[in-house]
Amino acid sequence: MSEKVRVISQTAFEHRVREAAYFRSIEQIGDALFNWEWAERDQREFLSFYNIWVISDESFDVFVRFIAHVIWMREFVSRREEDTRLAESELRLRLGHKPSAQELRGKTRDVYNGRQFTDQKSDWRRARLEISGGLDIRGPWDDLYLESMVILRVTERVAA
Repeated sequence: MSEKVRVISQTAFEHRVREAAYFRSIEQIGDALFNWEWAERDQREFLSFYNIWVISDESFDVFVRFIAHVIWMREFVSRREEDTRLAESELRLRLGHKPSAQELRGKTRDVYNGRQFTDQKSDWRRARLEISGGLDIRGPWDDLYLESMVILRVTERVAA
């Protein structure tokens, strides 16, 4: 049996608890310890409802690195295919016949090298967004993004 889960880091969870306790204290409901316990329980229930797990910061960062690499590879392959099509059409127009494999590789490399690419940080941000559904952004957490492309599949063997 497998289930769909999202994950957030322990630091992000603690940030959520601090903010919830702070807003509860502004409303002056209960004492500080009660507000903190209530906020922690409330956040755990919220995350449990959406099947979001709290994991260590180190594990979360490993997931982010992996997913960022997947995003980069997906875009690299997509750009490479697009560049190959563009290079082939340019060579066909210039040469008047189908280009050889060597000519196509050279022109594809030229087209690829002439492009501007996004920085790696944007891949890391997108990976963090996809893994946590927008809950682990180390900042405001009001906007919940549940239509994530990446959903971790966890089997009972791995989760145990």
